[in-house]
Amino acid sequence: MLPNIYSCKAIAFSDEVTFQSLRDYFSSLSFQQLESSCFLARLDERKLVYLFKFRAVVFIGFSQEEEKQEVAKIRAELVESSCIVEEDEFSIRVEEGSSAVSFNSLSFSEWDGQLIDVLAQVLARSCALSIVENEVNDVISGSESMASKMTKTPAFWP
Repeated sequence: MLPNIYSCKAIAFSDEVTFQSLRDYFSSLSFQQLESSCFLARLDERKLVYLFKFRAVVFIGFSQEEEKQEVAKIRAELVESSCIVEEDEFSIRVEEGSSAVSFNSLSFSEWDGQLIDVLAQVLARSCALSIVENEVNDVISGSESMASKMTKTPAFWP
């Protein structure tokens, strides 16, 4: 039996894109709340859209072309030029007798919805944390620049 391979695509946005604007963008989908910050829409059993309050979206089971189209539409409709966007990809391989994790893929013997939920959370949070990391680095860089401009003068040093 050939393996079934499912693509996972996560995308997160800085605060120029709001959670409400993402909800509005996906208004045609029916989401169920999985937990306080996570919502899931099932297009079919293995084609899923996760939406997170921390401004992230995960597509699972979409073709690469569908992913590209969705991401391009989101960028065109919601993303301003100043917005930071982080993306990540992962693949799920369902193959009898297989269980393995590699750099950007996961293999297991049968579809496991709970594991998929966890994977979506990890991908979304990873993208969102990358945005925070970039913002923190900007603050640190600005502070270093400010400190380097200070000179040793009697007004500041005894």
